[in-house]
Amino acid sequence: VTPLVQAEPSEFIEFFVNTFEKAYEKFSLEELGNDQQYKSKREWLTETAIDELKDAETGNQNSYYLLFSADKQIVAYLAFHLEDDGKVVYLGQGCIDPKFWGTKGTSYAINKVVPEYAPKATLCTLLVRKLNAHAIAVYEHLGFKKDKTNKLVRQHRYSEEHYIGMSKELPLK
Repeated sequence: VTPLVQAEPSEFIEFFVNTFEKAYEKFSLEELGNDQQYKSKREWLTETAIDELKDAETGNQNSYYLLFSADKQIVAYLAFHLEDDGKVVYLGQGCIDPKFWGTKGTSYAINKVVPEYAPKATLCTLLVRKLNAHAIAVYEHLGFKKDKTNKLVRQHRYSEEHYIGMSKELPLK
């Protein structure tokens, strides 16, 4: 596990863009809820990756931006933020190399790494795109439940049309 600020920016951007392009290959920018005027998913994802790098550089003591590597290659990324005096972990952004989909990578990142940074946490929350059935299934498998009230989506100021919130009491399984 390595902090994002120690990564080579171009390597991270390439990993981030390629991973999300694969995850979102079946969806248009409009379906993804992109209301910006980007010409392509690649342009949009590149800008998002750059924003993640900037956030990691400015960071604060309650935010973590972590890379997971294997054989000197980035295989996963996880950004999370502690809320409510460290009692809530909000998973802000995450992706795993498609070659590792179906492994226990997501479970490891959430169950083993997050608790090291959030020992007081009793709840883990996240937002996920409604059309990302794969990610929803992974989170449900880990024991997350959908927020039927949309409170989490509103709290984090995302579109209720495109996102759902999910949460799980800790410790995660």
